[in-house]
Amino acid sequence: MALSVPVALLSCSKEKTSTISEVVFADGTATVDGKPFTGEIWSDDNKTYCLETDKGVVTGFKLYHSNGTAAYVMASPADTLEAFDEAGKSIPLDTFIKRYESLADELTAVNNKIKGEDKE
Repeated sequence: MALSVPVALLSCSKEKTSTISEVVFADGTATVDGKPFTGEIWSDDNKTYCLETDKGVVTGFKLYHSNGTAAYVMASPADTLEAFDEAGKSIPLDTFIKRYESLADELTAVNNKIKGEDKE
């Protein structure tokens, strides 16, 4: 299972927001209404994950547990990925994948969407 989401995020806080189903990804660029998007792209349920984009380029990502705590974060493109349990404790990525399989699957699906490899 590939978990190489090429994104970074400290927190989702941009004013402009959209949902993943409103965004088109092509050639690594996120567009809304045919224009590169700058702002937050939330999961369709508005709580599972948030991508942050600047001029269509994904610059951040945060995945959340059902209780609202961060599950998976990249602080910057150069930083190591961080995974967390539901209490907010840092855990190894392989432990995260085993313990939170559905979130790991969600991460893979988002990564595929960004790459234009989604099956929708």
